[in-house]
Amino acid sequence: MSAPNFERMECGMPLVCGGFYDDYEKEYERQFHEKPFDDEVYDEIQYDCDFYSDEAADFSKTLKYYTVSVESGYYDGWQFWVEQNDGLELNPESPDCIDNEDAHYYFDECRSKVLRQANSERNKIQKWLKKWVDKKMIYELVCVGVFSNGEAVYDEADSLRGIVNAA
Repeated sequence: MSAPNFERMECGMPLVCGGFYDDYEKEYERQFHEKPFDDEVYDEIQYDCDFYSDEAADFSKTLKYYTVSVESGYYDGWQFWVEQNDGLELNPESPDCIDNEDAHYYFDECRSKVLRQANSERNKIQKWLKKWVDKKMIYELVCVGVFSNGEAVYDEADSLRGIVNAA
């Protein structure tokens, strides 16, 4: 049984990924005109993963309702991962959305104010994630299909924008 390489992003967040072995191998060959050892590629991937993990941790300190981190892909690469703090549902369209009583208990604010602030924070996170796209082999991906065995197929979001806009 196969599995998707990346977890499905919730809250309308873009799937921003990097750390793909082939990219680093090609970049090494371009710079040094020779094929790298596996350890050299993996060291560079780990260095970048640590850098982006630190960036995500620093950014998460500015957030109240969400946390951003870096998670490893199942087969290759890594992804920025966004999750809601305290396991609370802050999407007003969800049947499990936080109610007024819980909003007062957890945040000492009314539900409508919490949802507005959470929405503003989601927009802030989306902008932060998109700023990393196209920087040193980081891509915004879209899951275009999942096979019956569980494996998923991804494509770059930029390549799909023209198709979606033409329809």
